[in-house]
Amino acid sequence: MWRLAAVLGAAALVASAAGAAPVPVESRAAALIELQAAIADEQRALELVRRDPPRRDTARLRLKASLDRLAGVRDFLSATPGAQAGEALVDQAWTADIQARDAVGRYEEENAIALIEEGLAKKRAALPAVRAAKPPAAVAQCSDGKDNDGDGITDWKLEPGCTSARDARESTRFSCGVESAIASGRLALTGSCSGTFSEVEFTLLDGLQLNGGFDIKHAPSCSPPTVTRVRCKTKDGAQNPGRLLDARFATTSKDPSQRVQLRFFDIRKRQIARFVVPTSR
Repeated sequence: MWRLAAVLGAAALVASAAGAAPVPVESRAAALIELQAAIADEQRALELVRRDPPRRDTARLRLKASLDRLAGVRDFLSATPGAQAGEALVDQAWTADIQARDAVGRYEEENAIALIEEGLAKKRAALPAVRAAKPPAAVAQCSDGKDNDGDGITDWKLEPGCTSARDARESTRFSCGVESAIASGRLALTGSCSGTFSEVEFTLLDGLQLNGGFDIKHAPSCSPPTVTRVRCKTKDGAQNPGRLLDARFATTSKDPSQRVQLRFFDIRKRQIARFVVPTSR
């Protein structure tokens, strides 16, 4: 744990888990089953949000289940030649589900309903692409020992554009699903990303500051923090195959809606993604 004091101390890792990696989807039939189950999860979430009063906690659990299923479907499509259109639709559904989950947590039922309906439309549109998906190529770019996209990084253990060793392309768009909450009096950011990342930077926004310490799992070392910023080196895809993110911060506010900017970097220290949580539409 880092402590903000006259002298900054050393980092320590926490042992709690951020969640399990998605169950691998190895066939077109399995991908279709998972996508249909994700649609059912989201339909149930929609019913729960529309209740009077809304069943927010249960709805968020249903959306979390949908996200877990989509992760496996997206991995399968990313490893399937010619499935880019379906992968894009699943990725859009993933984004809508994340935003809907966060909107439910902020008691924004109307916004959540619109986002859930958007996610359902994207999932249904992806069904024909999954039904038409052909088996992955025998040799995937993410395990062929070559730098196929020319970014100086090779294969899935380090390449942000690889969702797994089975991925047909090294250039899959990097994305993350991160949830913000207050846990044991600390700001907690948990989730997972589509590809691996080598460094992550957290910047507290809107006047928020660190007020004590922080814990970052999957981070062997962190640079000395400021009152608003922490940057850490993270484990590669072999050591963190779920591409999990798990961070806890003691801050000057205990409001789950407090915003944090996340920046992700590859092994060459180039930024690969930047976004703010909680997400807003």
